[in-house]
Amino acid sequence: MQTLSEFFRSEFVRNRLVDADHRTIAEYQSSVNRFVQLCGDGPIGKIGLLRNDFVQQLEKQGAAPRTILKHLKQLNVVFGQFPAKYRIRWTLIDVDDKEPRQVSDAEFQALYRAFGSETRWPRHLPEHLRPHFWRSVMCFAAITALRREAILGVEFRDVNWNEQYLCLRREIDKAKQKRYKPLTPQILEMIGKLRRTHTNNESNTSAVWLFFGQFGQFFRCQIFA
Repeated sequence: MQTLSEFFRSEFVRNRLVDADHRTIAEYQSSVNRFVQLCGDGPIGKIGLLRNDFVQQLEKQGAAPRTILKHLKQLNVVFGQFPAKYRIRWTLIDVDDKEPRQVSDAEFQALYRAFGSETRWPRHLPEHLRPHFWRSVMCFAAITALRREAILGVEFRDVNWNEQYLCLRREIDKAKQKRYKPLTPQILEMIGKLRRTHTNNESNTSAVWLFFGQFGQFFRCQIFA
């Protein structure tokens, strides 16, 4: 019977991840490595009983609940490719998604300052908001932890300003699932300035999108000064 590491290398990567990029493979590899490190590289037929031990070991090492959840989800994908009689699915843990990702004041200010020198921006932005545009982009990325492609597709209608969350539509989510991301008052204030500028500029054809325009208009010179 194969061990988890052997199965991952010989079966999972070759079959399930044959067209995956290096980053995706590395993410699954990291979860497998973490399991092997904490629980040993045992035969795949005995892994089902080790779920609680794995979670407890992660907690003892101070892993955040979201990190533990990520490992469980990725390992479940691997386990789902086991031969039928060994196939298992571990129970996930509950994670409170009501609180936004925490970024310290020092981190926030460092990000804000770091993006003040970029020289490209949408033409419609008044001069005093041009540095603010890039600072908002970076801080939004830090708060939401979204991938670049998702950020490119976020529209103003996706933001619930009263309830302070972002609705990530299926069509821009990598996993094609509708998800919700809590937003901090800080980031809402920052993107609120951009919203007012968009609203006041009726000639702006990219006003629907929060930052760049749909899936790559950011990279097209015609919308930049």
